[in-house]
Amino acid sequence: MMTLKDTTEAAFALFNRWIYSKTLENQAEPPADDGHVLCQLALLAVTLQVVELQNAAVCELCYIINKFKTIRISEDPAVYGKLKPGNSLRYFMSDLLAMTLRDEVLETSLRGGDDMLPREILVDIIFKLRDDTGISLDRVKLEDYMIISGEVKAEEGKK
Repeated sequence: MMTLKDTTEAAFALFNRWIYSKTLENQAEPPADDGHVLCQLALLAVTLQVVELQNAAVCELCYIINKFKTIRISEDPAVYGKLKPGNSLRYFMSDLLAMTLRDEVLETSLRGGDDMLPREILVDIIFKLRDDTGISLDRVKLEDYMIISGEVKAEEGKK
């Protein structure tokens, strides 16, 4: 059974607006937490199995990304952990996190620091980055790892 405690007031308010209007209004300026709320709304849609609403939330997230070239989304393990591997929303969120996470957050998490991201998020991000870089054993080329004599001096100069 779904209760209001399984979502936030802001996400539930968007859900109610969508129920009556079947739209999520595009913002002229997105609020700072808009990405978080839309992720929570999409999770609510997954929980309630309302595919049209999930798609609307993802469309709104894409609209914000394309218009403002920025987005803040939820790194909350409670949100992410409720999505099963292979779920399209989880895949979308891991893509966004791979693109937007600050390097220090990712490094701290990988090293086991205080503000660690959940293991599920890290695994998805690592797979995403590996897939996007095209790293595979059949693509290993010796020349990619060899230092040419002129580069040795440049490498030493950086130290």
